[in-house]
Amino acid sequence: MSTDPLNDSMDSGPVSERVKRQVFVNSVGICAAPDCSRRIMQNQTTLGECAHIIPRKVGSNQREDRVTPLEDRNKEENLLYLCEEHHKLVDNWNLSGTFTAEMLREWKRRHEEWAAGINKGSSFFPKELKDLFAGLQAQAANAAVVSGAFIDRILDTCRELADRYLINETRFFLAQVDLLLQEENNQVLSAKADLVGAILLIRTDKIPEAKRELIRIIEMGTFVREAALEYIELCETIPEPDDRVQEFEELARSIYSDSPRLVLIDLIRIYEKHESVDIPDVSYIWSSDHRINARFIRQYALFCDLSQKLDLRDQFIDRWEKELPSSPRPHLFRSHFRRLDLFRFESPRSQSTNAAQVLEYSREELAKASAKDPQSIRDQISWLMNEIWLELAASPLTNNVNPNMERLRDQFVALVSKCYFDKFLNNILCEFLAEMRVESDQWTIIKRQIESSKVTPSAGTVELLFLQALRFDALYSDLGQLLAKYERTDLVEILGLS
Repeated sequence: MSTDPLNDSMDSGPVSERVKRQVFVNSVGICAAPDCSRRIMQNQTTLGECAHIIPRKVGSNQREDRVTPLEDRNKEENLLYLCEEHHKLVDNWNLSGTFTAEMLREWKRRHEEWAAGINKGSSFFPKELKDLFAGLQAQAANAAVVSGAFIDRILDTCRELADRYLINETRFFLAQVDLLLQEENNQVLSAKADLVGAILLIRTDKIPEAKRELIRIIEMGTFVREAALEYIELCETIPEPDDRVQEFEELARSIYSDSPRLVLIDLIRIYEKHESVDIPDVSYIWSSDHRINARFIRQYALFCDLSQKLDLRDQFIDRWEKELPSSPRPHLFRSHFRRLDLFRFESPRSQSTNAAQVLEYSREELAKASAKDPQSIRDQISWLMNEIWLELAASPLTNNVNPNMERLRDQFVALVSKCYFDKFLNNILCEFLAEMRVESDQWTIIKRQIESSKVTPSAGTVELLFLQALRFDALYSDLGQLLAKYERTDLVEILGLS
């Protein structure tokens, strides 16, 4: 170890590729900053950097300790991977005193413990997946040349994990693939990795980024069919003014006219018009892909409910659970339909009497669902709204003092704050705001989520927000902005701001 004095601008030199790779693998290719989930590599491009805790150049930021030898500054323990944004932030001279060496070491420790815990502790990883990951991690660390077939298998695994909402696990595998693809230079596999990355953006509610990425993949000309189908379905759920859905749907139908997913899109559009269709036998098989098959089963369960074929509806739900045993969604739909049946077919008096029983049933179904794969934010919101309806029905005269209601309201708004505003959120907010009083800070959260999206809220949602805001003088200015944005001059006049 050198004992020479350290002078400003002395440089420890570049980090070796071997050390960089090991730091990358330890961090699973994800930025180590808290609450940042950016991948370090994407589209065969490095989007992050191996950052120094004690700086590479002596005296270049306020974390300089004048003690750490130059040769130790490029060792693994002094390095962590950060995305470009966080690397610039922590190395900014004016901010580097805030981002201390102790803080960055803690970031590194927690992030690498989290990364190690996914592989060792994930209850969702069966032995064959853990073995697959162990081999993948070793190959990535040693810069081994792996076959395209092996990478393709990993990407299929990533897609399956993303569809199961195993977000951390998906990121974990995908980051290793990103590193392997740096050695492979395979445009087809790179495009497939990008597609999985776009699906991950959808699953994590980064909707504008997902749409941009899907358009980029389509325009690249590789995986056009799959990317176009993802884009069409996303725009069906979250329609925005600048979508190119018609253009890409025409493209998809021209190259894949018999796609089961296009049939599904058509069925969903028919259902949204409240039109009926012929119901197939409950045992019918639409696709060899279990997830596509499950989506058909769910859609026909909804058609059965629409036409009040309730026994057949319940049979479809049972079939759905058998098709995808790890999915929590059949339990949500059972609970949802049980509540609808209560309100549709029972008198107000019996609703109140039986709501407690249905609420207990719903909680049992939720417990079963919670033992399966993670649930999306929207499904969590649906469970909460289901419980709110049943709590209100079970105690119609005392709901204002029901201790559960404040908890449910707070949980609901907390989830809304993480959810991109779309047709689903608009509809469920209408239900929520019609029944629950929100606090001023919660009103502000809901308004922010709505305004951050290009999806226009319904007239009913705006009117309910208007009524809720009238209770708070401090919200009048924000309310006026909301009404002006959505051109509700009638409500502006009532408010007296015209």
